[in-house]
Amino acid sequence: MVLNSTYNFGVLNVDRKEYQHTVSAKGVKLTEYNDIARTAYNKLSEEEMRKRKEEYLKEKEEYEKEMERLGKPILRKARVQIKNQKYTIRCSPKQMSSLVSRIDETKKQQIRDIGFGGLLDIQCHWIPSGIATWLVDNFNPTLSSLNVHGDGVLPLTSKDISLILGIPNEGPVPVEDTDTTEVGGTGPSRRTYKWNELPNELVAMNAGEEFVRLFVAFSCGCLLAPTTRAEHKIKVWNCTQLVDRVARLNWAEYVRIVLCNKVLEVQKKSEKQHQYVGGCIFVLLIHYLDRVQILKHKVSRTAPRAKAWTDALISERDALEIKNLGAYGKGKLIGQYDPEDNEYDGQSTELPPDLVGMLMNSGHTDIGVSGSVP
Repeated sequence: MVLNSTYNFGVLNVDRKEYQHTVSAKGVKLTEYNDIARTAYNKLSEEEMRKRKEEYLKEKEEYEKEMERLGKPILRKARVQIKNQKYTIRCSPKQMSSLVSRIDETKKQQIRDIGFGGLLDIQCHWIPSGIATWLVDNFNPTLSSLNVHGDGVLPLTSKDISLILGIPNEGPVPVEDTDTTEVGGTGPSRRTYKWNELPNELVAMNAGEEFVRLFVAFSCGCLLAPTTRAEHKIKVWNCTQLVDRVARLNWAEYVRIVLCNKVLEVQKKSEKQHQYVGGCIFVLLIHYLDRVQILKHKVSRTAPRAKAWTDALISERDALEIKNLGAYGKGKLIGQYDPEDNEYDGQSTELPPDLVGMLMNSGHTDIGVSGSVP
């Protein structure tokens, strides 16, 4: 006896094993099957989903009983993990930039009005796995600081986060809803959203208070305060009921608190081979790149800081650091960028003396001098 592997999605009958053999012969990736199945499943009603789950659990129970009767081992699907990847980062700047490219100017202005305009300027789409792992391992969530080159410490404050993301840094900190929180007003429900649902809803709906509320929820779910799950349950719904109050909340401090809590959860389970990491790792990345200088790697001094760091610049900096220093965290700490300081136009101070010899005769070309970086 085996579990039924045929799935009926409307008029579509898909046999997984048959599909695998077919697509492998044609060179089609199995992800195509997964996309078809996922799309069809998401169209089911809650009642249909409930029935499907009951049928599956019933089949599973019968299968396990039969295997036990026959004295055979129960075959279980192994979780596939990316080789040598310690963490999967849930924070996704790509989700934010993708949405921004699809909404009109009226909606963008509403985003600016609530103090989230800096999110519209994010230029980075991905977080390199190597430096992401180093950031998680070397962030001290208790002190909210990064440990760099020995005894060096780089604090992360709400002011830093506000400068990086361009979000509000004054007023009371948003309080997450609990299951008993009373929520009034109208608008989207507090249901659990899938990441691929929210952008489509935001694009389709009209500008207005409902859009603002859902945008804040989306921002927290994909960038500012993501959880370790692929689904996103709105936790700041009550904070957004009065839209004009959103800009008066300290979202930067909220991001810092969630980040510290999520990294602490991961570090407490350091014995696990692979973990999903929540919290805004993106802000840690930009903070590190901005404040730990490598050679004379110049970057445009603009605010918010996330606007200056493109994918190309991050890749160049990442390669430069590994090729010449061999590891992360060996650069020189520099001061925080001051938007009012017009004379400070780049990361241009010298490396620590103990690293100068390491770089001599390395074949390095100074990016800042060569002009290959704007």
